[in-house]
Amino acid sequence: MPPDQSGERQFVLQAIDPAIDCPVLEARFNVMDMSELRALLAGEDRDDPDLRASYPLDSDQILAIASSFAVAFDPGDRPVMLAAWHSGREVPYLVHTGFELPLMLEGRKPLSKFSDFYPSCVLDDVMSRFEPFVRAGHLACRIVNEPWPTPRRQRDGTVTLGIREVYFTLPGQEWRIDANRLLFEVAVERGWNDTLERLEGRLLGYEEWQNDWWLGRGVLSWQRKRGAAS
Repeated sequence: MPPDQSGERQFVLQAIDPAIDCPVLEARFNVMDMSELRALLAGEDRDDPDLRASYPLDSDQILAIASSFAVAFDPGDRPVMLAAWHSGREVPYLVHTGFELPLMLEGRKPLSKFSDFYPSCVLDDVMSRFEPFVRAGHLACRIVNEPWPTPRRQRDGTVTLGIREVYFTLPGQEWRIDANRLLFEVAVERGWNDTLERLEGRLLGYEEWQNDWWLGRGVLSWQRKRGAAS
């Protein structure tokens, strides 16, 4: 097979902590010939020719990738995933998405919010990861359902009942849930703006310089924010 002509791509090896299902160690590497990386996945990428998905790796695949692409990576006995690098990772600070649970357990993030149609396997998975820490009293949880008058069928054929929002806070920070919901009530009436974006950033635990950088790049649209994790 001739070398891939699409140019250099970047990928990440991620060592996952099973207790929080989150990367705790990463190594980024460059790929010039995508066919070489695809070959090491042994056909697992049949429906993903551009390798945009994430892939669990066995020990032989880890060693092969480390050798082929000169990656220094020692995950110990942790599970390892291969993931594509994306533009969101170029932000000069750690965006909380995907790292909500460890940041909260470290006390660095007072509020996390997830939303989706329900029933939702995605939200069920999120809740299963957070639930042990809620039971232990390390986190508080609130679930808010916004049911539709009648069920709706989505494009993939699934039938959904409404929109579900799941909030997690540090103990004593539950007021942030009501404050965040109030922001969106104002947005419905007045539209989303820089002030609301900054306030939400503060509620979620971003530092002021991080909010400054984010707002300098342009805020997210209302439609995108409705389905975001943060």
